[in-house]
Amino acid sequence: MQVENTIFLSKIWHTLMQKYQVEQALAQKNFDYIMQQYGQSPRFYHNEKHLINLFQMILPYKNRLEQADTVFLAIFYHDVIYKTLLKNNERKSANIALKQMSEMNFSVAMKQEVFALIVATEKHEATEKTNNVHFFLDADLAILGQNEETYRTYCEAIRKEYRLVPNAIYKAGRRKILKHFLQKSRLYFTKEMQDKFEQQARLNIAQELENLAK
Repeated sequence: MQVENTIFLSKIWHTLMQKYQVEQALAQKNFDYIMQQYGQSPRFYHNEKHLINLFQMILPYKNRLEQADTVFLAIFYHDVIYKTLLKNNERKSANIALKQMSEMNFSVAMKQEVFALIVATEKHEATEKTNNVHFFLDADLAILGQNEETYRTYCEAIRKEYRLVPNAIYKAGRRKILKHFLQKSRLYFTKEMQDKFEQQARLNIAQELENLAK
């Protein structure tokens, strides 16, 4: 399965790189770096499978995006740095995207857009009302609206990623995040994702909060 995932992601990456005439060796070097980061052993959720899921969510709406290529790049880079004890993972990931996109001679406009998309995942708030950021953020949170079994597996994976954090501290932090989501008038920006996931996401979050109180 891991090989199949890598092949799927490699095809998307190299198709994109060829479109922008990025030198093949450089494109491969940067792809290898990205895969190495997502393949690190402490990652139980924020791994290659997470990237696959995001692309599966985004691809059906590709024609609705203002600039699909920037969204694709943001997906690849958005969790390239992920350390549970750090609070600036998103900004570090965005800076890696800037650095590597500069090496590959992407335009300033594309670099700025990718940077903004990644930083938006910090609080999952859209500073601009574009389909790019709305679908990107919604895809990133689509896991919240999956069936109960999938959501339970997700919760277990997140806890494993934070395995070094004491239980009481983890529960307090997780409750704060979940309550923040529930306080929003809507979890998803796009009608498509809202219709598909909103109701189940709220049920899942409420159930997790109940479990965290035990």
